[in-house]
Amino acid sequence: MATTYVKGRIYKLDVNSLQADPQQPRKYLDSGALSELAASIQKHDVLQPILFRQDDQGTLFIVAGERRVAASKQAGIATIPGIYVEGKYREISLVENILRENLTPVEEAEGMKLLMAEEGYNQYQLADMLGKTQSSVSKTLTINNLPEDILNQARSNPNIPKTVLMEAAGAKTEKGMRTVFERYMAQQAKKSAAPTPAKPRVSKETAIINQTVAFNDKLANLQLENWNEVNRQELTGVLGDIRQTATSLLLTLGVQVTAEGEPQLQ
Repeated sequence: MATTYVKGRIYKLDVNSLQADPQQPRKYLDSGALSELAASIQKHDVLQPILFRQDDQGTLFIVAGERRVAASKQAGIATIPGIYVEGKYREISLVENILRENLTPVEEAEGMKLLMAEEGYNQYQLADMLGKTQSSVSKTLTINNLPEDILNQARSNPNIPKTVLMEAAGAKTEKGMRTVFERYMAQQAKKSAAPTPAKPRVSKETAIINQTVAFNDKLANLQLENWNEVNRQELTGVLGDIRQTATSLLLTLGVQVTAEGEPQLQ
């Protein structure tokens, strides 16, 4: 026999007896945030009761607090406090989630649309119930007009701003909607791309040494067979200058040079 519940009273409920409402506004549960909530519940227990209802067969459905129930299960908590509600539970669920700012923009828009369809509200009545302006409700509802693939991306990514979705929905054509949305996603991808690792800064002295090594390698690999006499004479003069400069630098560095110009290494 099903338990008889009294409206407004708090009960201790078996978390496994609670079913998610298939038409509950919330569709997305962030795994990271859920783990954090589970850790908090494990330490402090559930501090705020959920809202629940009962259908004609005695099944208990979550009206508001699906995150708390999921986190409690993850934390291994067997029971959770819940307040029994009756009446317009869809309205209660939507209002509770919107006021706590836990819904994604798509969830909010879909919840509004569902509530208008079920209760026959117009935009002015819905705005009055939610404590919002009619223009705010109207703009939020336009999100439902976005292509399904964009809605799916927004459902799984709660970081996409509501303003971006409303701007995309405000475009006159599907192509325009996609242009606005894809431009935003491309900008975000560019921002989140890993920066190119900066090359280690090379000192002026190291740069000169590297250049000298590279130049010496070129000299060592010169093929002189096809050089004409003029070029050979010019190269001879340049190499003489280089030798003189190198000898002078070696002496400055304290390295003695033999008569043949070879450094005497200690």
